[in-house]
Amino acid sequence: MRRQEAENMSLLPVASELVVAIFISPIGPPPSTSTISLTNLMNLNKLMKQAQKMQEQMAKTQAELEQKTVEVSAGGGKVKVTANGAGDIVAIKIDKEVVDPNDVEFLEEMVLNAVKQAIEQGKALAQSEMTKITGGLSGLGIPGLQ
Repeated sequence: MRRQEAENMSLLPVASELVVAIFISPIGPPPSTSTISLTNLMNLNKLMKQAQKMQEQMAKTQAELEQKTVEVSAGGGKVKVTANGAGDIVAIKIDKEVVDPNDVEFLEEMVLNAVKQAIEQGKALAQSEMTKITGGLSGLGIPGLQ
């Protein structure tokens, strides 16, 4: 038994040295790494503030776009369609002269074409206004920046 106790005793100094080595070693990253992380954190905070400001500008512009309108005419001005910057149709005017009960399809076609053009122009207006805010960031594929 003494031999086994002697073997166990020889392991104790090694184990205690190992424990001491763990407690003596420095904990955490070197100081230069901590400084870089703090700088990155400050840059991230600045970026978040800029993104929040951009988001506020976009919300304001979207509200303004609902008030801006585009008007498209078809059939020599006989059909007029008005859309807002949000792409919503807000008015359709049809001159009585163009209403022919025997040729309803012609009127339907004029109205449909005018509506399509008005929606397209409304969306183009919105795109133009949003690009002023985002500075062309829509190419990054971020939702909401188209």
